[in-house]
Amino acid sequence: MDLPLYKHNFDQLKIEADAYRAFFVDTLNSFEVYYRHEKLEDRDEKLFDEASCIIRRRTPLIKYYGAELAVTISQKSIQALGGQGFMDEHSVEQWHRDSFGPLLYEGTSQIQALMAMKDLVKGIAKNPYCYFKSLLSSKIGLSKEEKEVKEWQFQLKKKFGSLIFKSLKPKNISGYAIKANWFSEEKNEKLMIHAETICQGLAYLETMEVLALHTRIDIERKTLFWNYQKLVTPRFLQIFETWKV
Repeated sequence: MDLPLYKHNFDQLKIEADAYRAFFVDTLNSFEVYYRHEKLEDRDEKLFDEASCIIRRRTPLIKYYGAELAVTISQKSIQALGGQGFMDEHSVEQWHRDSFGPLLYEGTSQIQALMAMKDLVKGIAKNPYCYFKSLLSSKIGLSKEEKEVKEWQFQLKKKFGSLIFKSLKPKNISGYAIKANWFSEEKNEKLMIHAETICQGLAYLETMEVLALHTRIDIERKTLFWNYQKLVTPRFLQIFETWKV
């Protein structure tokens, strides 16, 4: 398509679709490891535990991100065709109608967002020291792409940590008291408002991490990584703005 505006839009959509596909396939590989090892008595426990952790963390992110992205892509495709794209004669009209299915079945996007947020908060409450210690992780020996991911991990964890304390207002962060003091219906409601942006930020970050790891295997992934990083940077900044409670 030669029209600059549409070309730019579709270039952006292709970048995001390619990045999501890499994220999805990488997660599927972890699922294969988990599924096959689950049936083995002499399985590699470390590999099994790593795969299990990845599957647990990424499942709501994969569902949320993929479902929302499918609707966006099909919507933009219809708009590119104008009124004709809205007619039954074009398959894109069917694709757009079908894209609403994943938003609903096996848990709506909002349910996925709440699951992702719940797992993250539970992880912090269980071991807050480990969570905040990870902010100081070393970048020695990392590639340029991996250092970029570390920087965004630092920013997201720092901003989310601030959101946690402002929303839940724990009395202290040590031992049993953190579990006893953090959670109440009123406090949780303040945090739940941000569930979708939390899920979005986590999905973008996981995708960047996958692409960064892939650059060590395939140098052509570098272009996709930096194009995706450029695409999601303003989204990260917008998410952080909404967390200023």
